Amino acid sequence: MNLTPNQPSPKAMNCNQPIRGSARTVWLYLRGVALGTNPPTLRFQVSRREIKEGTGIGSYNTIDEAVAALESFGLLRRHLEPGSNDGHQYELLSLEESPAPAVTVTTIISSLRQLADCVERHGPTLTGEQIIQ
Repeated sequence: MNLTPNQPSPKAMNCNQPIRGSARTVWLYLRGVALGTNPPTLRFQVSRREIKEGTGIGSYNTIDEAVAALESFGLLRRHLEPGSNDGHQYELLSLEESPAPAVTVTTIISSLRQLADCVERHGPTLTGEQIIQ
């Protein structure tokens, strides 16, 4: 049985805890961009290269996964601009510095898929630490 998600899924986390890791780094950068506009706005345009340089994250894949995680948590909406060299438009749905991700059907399904993948890989020797990795 293959339960691999179609989109990158965030690492397993307690949904009562704030966003962590690269998703938090990208969140804080995008929040800074939103608050740094004159006047501050929740919708703005920024490129992946600008996010990469602004966060110090070395991989576009990590940035894409962080943005996908923020979208799945309902904190960010991406408005795609195909063919644009200026990047996509991003809309922040919250300005909290440390938002807790929303628990939605999508995040529950994603977590269950990730758990099933872990069980398939590790079988009966699965430990709690392997689930959180």
